[in-house]
Amino acid sequence: MKKTLLITTLLISSVTAFAQKNTSKSYIEQFKDNAIQIMHETGIPASIILGIAMHESGNGNSAIAKNLNNQFGFKGGSTTVYYKNNKKVKSAYKKYDSILESFDDFARVITHRRIGSHIK
Repeated sequence: MKKTLLITTLLISSVTAFAQKNTSKSYIEQFKDNAIQIMHETGIPASIILGIAMHESGNGNSAIAKNLNNQFGFKGGSTTVYYKNNKKVKSAYKKYDSILESFDDFARVITHRRIGSHIK
Protein backbone atom coordinates (compact mmCIF):
# COMPACT_ATOMS: atom_id res chain seq x y z
CA MET A 1 0.00 0.00 0.00
CA LYS A 2 2.80 2.43 0.91
CA LYS A 3 4.58 1.63 -2.33
CA THR A 4 1.46 2.34 -4.39
CA LEU A 5 0.88 5.61 -2.56
CA LEU A 6 4.49 6.66 -3.09
CA ILE A 7 4.40 5.83 -6.81
CA THR A 8 1.10 7.67 -7.24
CA THR A 9 2.45 10.73 -5.44
CA LEU A 10 5.63 10.78 -7.54
CA LEU A 11 3.65 10.35 -10.74
CA ILE A 12 1.29 13.21 -9.90
CA SER A 13 4.14 15.54 -8.93
CA SER A 14 6.04 14.66 -12.12
CA VAL A 15 3.02 15.35 -14.30
CA THR A 16 2.39 18.63 -12.49
CA ALA A 17 6.01 19.74 -12.86
CA PHE A 18 6.00 18.80 -16.54
CA ALA A 19 2.76 20.68 -17.17
CA GLN A 20 4.19 23.86 -15.66
CA LYS A 21 7.22 23.96 -17.96
CA ASN A 22 7.14 25.84 -21.23
CA THR A 23 7.77 23.83 -24.35
CA SER A 24 9.20 25.14 -27.60
CA LYS A 25 5.73 25.25 -29.09
CA SER A 26 4.18 27.14 -26.16
CA TYR A 27 7.13 29.56 -26.02
CA ILE A 28 6.77 30.39 -29.72
CA GLU A 29 3.02 30.82 -29.34
CA GLN A 30 3.48 33.11 -26.35
CA PHE A 31 6.14 35.41 -27.84
CA LYS A 32 5.78 35.21 -31.62
CA ASP A 33 3.81 38.48 -31.86
CA ASN A 34 6.53 40.33 -29.90
CA ALA A 35 9.24 38.84 -32.12
CA ILE A 36 7.31 39.76 -35.29
CA GLN A 37 6.83 43.33 -34.04
CA ILE A 38 10.57 43.65 -33.34
CA MET A 39 11.30 42.13 -36.76
CA HIS A 40 9.23 44.85 -38.46
CA GLU A 41 10.94 47.56 -36.42
CA THR A 42 14.54 46.34 -36.76
CA GLY A 43 14.81 43.85 -39.59
CA ILE A 44 16.03 41.05 -37.28
CA PRO A 45 14.17 37.89 -38.34
CA ALA A 46 11.59 36.79 -35.77
CA SER A 47 12.89 33.23 -36.07
CA ILE A 48 16.36 34.39 -34.99
CA ILE A 49 14.96 36.37 -32.05
CA LEU A 50 12.85 33.44 -30.86
CA GLY A 51 15.55 30.85 -31.51
CA ILE A 52 18.14 32.68 -29.42
CA ALA A 53 15.63 33.44 -26.66
CA MET A 54 14.48 29.82 -26.54
CA HIS A 55 18.04 28.52 -26.41
CA GLU A 56 19.30 30.98 -23.80
CA SER A 57 16.26 30.75 -21.53
CA GLY A 58 15.42 27.06 -21.91
CA ASN A 59 12.05 28.06 -23.37
CA GLY A 60 11.57 30.49 -20.50
CA ASN A 61 12.22 27.83 -17.86
CA SER A 62 15.67 28.94 -16.63
CA ALA A 63 16.08 30.65 -13.28
CA ILE A 64 17.16 33.95 -14.83
CA ALA A 65 14.25 33.88 -17.28
CA LYS A 66 11.75 33.28 -14.50
CA ASN A 67 13.23 35.54 -11.83
CA LEU A 68 14.80 38.34 -13.86
CA ASN A 69 12.72 38.30 -17.08
CA ASN A 70 16.06 37.85 -18.87
CA GLN A 71 15.43 35.74 -21.97
CA PHE A 72 18.85 36.22 -23.61
CA GLY A 73 21.37 35.69 -20.83
CA PHE A 74 22.60 39.29 -20.87
CA LYS A 75 24.83 40.24 -17.99
CA GLY A 76 24.48 43.65 -16.38
CA GLY A 77 26.77 46.17 -14.82
CA SER A 78 25.68 45.49 -11.25
CA THR A 79 24.72 42.60 -9.02
CA THR A 80 21.06 41.59 -9.07
CA VAL A 81 19.43 39.81 -6.15
CA TYR A 82 16.48 37.45 -6.34
CA TYR A 83 15.13 34.60 -4.24
CA LYS A 84 14.99 30.97 -5.30
CA ASN A 85 13.57 28.35 -2.94
CA ASN A 86 13.64 30.92 -0.11
CA LYS A 87 17.36 31.48 -0.62
CA LYS A 88 18.93 34.75 -1.61
CA VAL A 89 20.74 34.52 -4.96
CA LYS A 90 23.19 37.13 -6.19
CA SER A 91 23.48 37.28 -9.95
CA ALA A 92 25.49 39.19 -12.53
CA TYR A 93 22.63 38.81 -15.02
CA LYS A 94 20.56 41.80 -16.04
CA LYS A 95 17.08 42.17 -14.55
CA TYR A 96 14.21 43.44 -16.70
CA ASP A 97 10.83 44.78 -15.64
CA SER A 98 9.16 42.63 -18.30
CA ILE A 99 9.97 39.95 -20.83
CA LEU A 100 9.16 42.39 -23.63
CA GLU A 101 11.83 44.73 -22.23
CA SER A 102 14.31 41.85 -22.53
CA PHE A 103 13.33 41.34 -26.18
CA ASP A 104 13.67 45.07 -26.87
CA ASP A 105 17.12 45.17 -25.26
CA PHE A 106 18.23 42.23 -27.41
CA ALA A 107 17.13 44.10 -30.54
CA ARG A 108 18.91 47.25 -29.36
CA VAL A 109 22.16 45.39 -28.72
CA ILE A 110 22.05 43.62 -32.09
CA THR A 111 21.18 46.71 -34.14
CA HIS A 112 23.53 49.15 -32.40
CA ARG A 113 26.62 47.00 -32.11
CA ARG A 114 29.35 48.28 -34.37
CA ILE A 115 30.97 45.60 -36.49
CA GLY A 116 34.70 45.48 -35.94
CA SER A 117 34.58 47.83 -32.96
CA HIS A 118 36.63 45.34 -30.96
CA ILE A 119 39.41 45.26 -33.59
CA LYS A 120 42.23 47.75 -33.13
